[in-house]
This record gives sequence, C-alpha cells and structure tokens, in this order.
Amino acid sequence: MYFVIDIGSNTIRAVVFRVEEGHLIPVLNKKYSAGLVNYVGLDGALNREGIEVCVDALSELRIILDAFPFDGVYPFATASLRNITNTAEVVGEIHRRCGLCVRVLSGREEAFFDYYGSVSQSGETEGILIDIGGGSTELVLYRDGKPQLIESLHMGSLNMYNRFVNGVLPAKEELKAIQCAAKKQLADISALNRRQDVEAGLGRLKQIKAVGGSARAILKLYQGMYSQEKNCISYPQKYLKTLLSMKWEEKKIAGCILKYAPERIHTLLPGAAILYAAAKFYDADVITTGSHGVREGYLQYILDQEGCAYV
Repeated sequence: MYFVIDIGSNTIRAVVFRVEEGHLIPVLNKKYSAGLVNYVGLDGALNREGIEVCVDALSELRIILDAFPFDGVYPFATASLRNITNTAEVVGEIHRRCGLCVRVLSGREEAFFDYYGSVSQSGETEGILIDIGGGSTELVLYRDGKPQLIESLHMGSLNMYNRFVNGVLPAKEELKAIQCAAKKQLADISALNRRQDVEAGLGRLKQIKAVGGSARAILKLYQGMYSQEKNCISYPQKYLKTLLSMKWEEKKIAGCILKYAPERIHTLLPGAAILYAAAKFYDADVITTGSHGVREGYLQYILDQEGCAYV
C-alpha cells in the first residue's frame, strides 16, 4: 500500500492506495480543512499559526504511518507552500517535527500530474483539463493524446474569495469580479501562447474535464439539486450560469451548499465562477467531472518511473 499526502491551500488530504490489476484503489481518505492560504501575511510568508496548523495535521497522519507498513510514502505540497516566501523554512520544520520529506511541486508539475492521473490513463485524446484548487488553477490543453499547453494560474477558490468577497457568500457583483479576473488570466496565457494555440488547433477544443475538490463539490451540488442520477458526472454550462446568477434567495443557496458540500460554504461559488469563466472562454457547453487528479497522477507517475510490478 502507498500513502500519499497532498498539502493544499484549502485542505490537507491523505489517501492510502492499493494497486489492483494496474489500477490505484483508494482504501483510506482523510481530509483536514486547514485553509493555509489564510495564514499568509503581507510579507508572503506562512505565519507561525499557519505552520502549527499544518504540523498538527501532519503529526496526526504520522501516527497512521507509524502504525502500518507502507510500500511508499509520498508527501507533496502545491500552491500552499509553493507561493510563500518561507518555503524552505516550512518544509524544514515539517521534516524536523514530523519526519516527512515534502516535495513542493511547481505549477507546471502539478498540472502535468493532474493530466497524468486523470487523462493519460483514460485513453482520452483531446480536451481541456482544469483543476481549481484553493490557491491556484491548473490548466492542460491536450490533443492527440498529448498535452499541448500546460499552465498554472495564480487564482483559486480560496484566494479569490479572500480577494473579492466581504461576507460568507459572495454577492452577485463579487462573483462577476471573480469571473472578470479569471477571464483576464485566461486571456493573458492565450495571448502568450497564441501561435502555439493556432498550430495545435487548440481553439477548436470544446470539452472541459474538471478535477479536484472544487469540481467535485460543484458536481455534488448539481446532483443534489437537479439530477435524478446520483452517478452522473457531467452538467451543462448553463447550470453554472444559473448558480452564479444569484436568482435564488441567498438563504436557499446557503442551505443547499451546507447540505451537499458544507466544508465549501465560502469557496464553492468562487470556484464555480472560475470554472464558468473557463467554460465561456473555451466555449464549452458541457463540463465533465473527473474522479482522479494530482494525487493519483503523482503516485502513478512515480510507480511507472520506478517500474513497479502491479499485483
């Protein structure tokens, strides 16, 4: 069995996987709603309180690690530690106090592992992969079974919430501001890669595959409110438009989120605003939610590189 720890800006999640016939099967999943991005000061450093929140969660996971034999332990961090000014200090303290060697992924590495876990193993040949995290959004445009464009954007459901939202739930104007900010970042990377886009025909890609915690929460809300099929994984772009139009009463919106995704009460709508901006930008009519992402991709890539035998 393999133990993967994902230290994110919004949550710290640990998953134990076993391998069956070449497939990764999760057998234990534990999540801490740490919100590390909330502990980053004006100097860009994770403050002492945030370090303690992180270390406390990892110390609990250390107990599990010490109780069972694992074939491999793979802790990594994404924007939570990548986008701070005291990364080395925090990584060093985690190692000293928890005995964990944390690998801090670059934005492009995170996006690649999202792709490796969700798309490359599935046989899909073309589309757009998006992972909206708490502190960053990873984007992969792929065609002919290969990634053509890999980007990491400095926008996520939690840092957009902190930047634009004053209350618990965002107002209609605040959601529009988040969409505008997301659209600008998407336009900026499109301008930087315009020649590559044209050569690869990326402008014709219409399918969006969304992975990560925000994507799963948005899907759960859709399943609870609209779908008779609880195993549906796709929804139309217009669902996001309706969700963000704020035509419902605020109390009803809050009640639905608390019922289906309570831990995302403050970040679900900002995440949906980013996803809607991407769907509009790439003219995607349908969003499909993937069950695998960076954790599966990171472990799968390591096992493939090590040539591990699957049993």
